[in-house]
Amino acid sequence: MARSQRDPDYHLGFLLHDVARLRSTSFDQMMKPLGITRAQWVVLGFLYRDDGLTQAELAKRLDLGRVSLGGIIDRLEAAGWVRRSQDENDRRANRVWLTEKVVDVRRQMQRRVDSLNEISLAGLDEHQIDALVDTLNVIKRNLIAAENERKPQ
Repeated sequence: MARSQRDPDYHLGFLLHDVARLRSTSFDQMMKPLGITRAQWVVLGFLYRDDGLTQAELAKRLDLGRVSLGGIIDRLEAAGWVRRSQDENDRRANRVWLTEKVVDVRRQMQRRVDSLNEISLAGLDEHQIDALVDTLNVIKRNLIAAENERKPQ
C-alpha cells in the first residue's frame, strides 16, 4: 500500500525530528537519577570523544554561546565531573578535562545508552541497523557540505 504524502511519518524532516525528540526525552528520563541534565550529558558526550577541548571548541561543536556553555561547565565542575585548566599555548583559552569521578558516571550512562539503543532498535536486524547508520551518516555529510558551501569564504 502506497503511503500518503499527507502522512507526517512519510516526511523525512518530521520523522527525523520526532525520533530525535523521543530519543532525547527518553534519555533525559534515564539520566535524571544520575542528576545529569541534557545540556550536561551532551557536553560530557563530546568530552568522552575528545577530552581536553577548549571551551571555544566545545561551544562551536555544540552550537552554544560561550556564556551558556560556561554555566554548564561551572555546574559540571562543581559536581566534580570536569576540571578546567589554562591552555599551555594560549593563556586566553581554557581546556576542559574529564575527572576520574566521571568514570563511574560514564559506565552508568553507557548502560543507559545501551538500553535505549536496544529499545529503539528492537525489530531491526544487524543489516538494517548498519544501513540506517550508513544512511544517516550520508545525510549528515550532505548537510555539513551544504552548510560549508553557504558560509562566506
